[in-house]
Amino acid sequence: IDLYPVTNALYRMYLEDTHTEALPDYWDHPRFGHPDQPVVGVSYEEAVRFASWLSDQLGVVKRLPTEAEWEKAARGGREVIFPWGDESPDGNPRDGARANFNGNGRFDATSPVGSYEDGKNAYGIFDMAGNVWEWTSTRQENGSLILKGGSWMDGPADLRISNRREIDPSRGYADVGFRLIREVTNE
Repeated sequence: IDLYPVTNALYRMYLEDTHTEALPDYWDHPRFGHPDQPVVGVSYEEAVRFASWLSDQLGVVKRLPTEAEWEKAARGGREVIFPWGDESPDGNPRDGARANFNGNGRFDATSPVGSYEDGKNAYGIFDMAGNVWEWTSTRQENGSLILKGGSWMDGPADLRISNRREIDPSRGYADVGFRLIREVTNE
């Protein structure tokens, strides 16, 4: 799984290379437009198209993780409540937080990826809790898709690894981004 959610800078490369004219929601909003912030406002299908483009660029298969794959990566090989352990997201004495969530005192929108060094997990993966909910490829019977991770709009209790949210995959949201995994072949 990628160390960070897909950023605006990387998504901009995709838009320019594919000559895509339809920009994601919030693309030009000053609170969400920094190159190092995670891209938001991207629907599920747009995320899948981006993954296909990136796969072609890199010569490997990149895709959205399933809910189970996302959880396994977030746990970092341990049985923990949050990616960094069992401690509350707001209980870090150094900077007051391990993740970007509502009331953390540092950001009032998405933060640049990797802003919380103490929030990375045992695998060195950043932002698996807070900042943006992340698309998974796990679909429910009603057609909705599962999101994981919590966001900058949620409270600290909502950042638990086991927490999930179901939403309409056809829309983009100000608190939803995505990260990709690289498919491994057995060759």
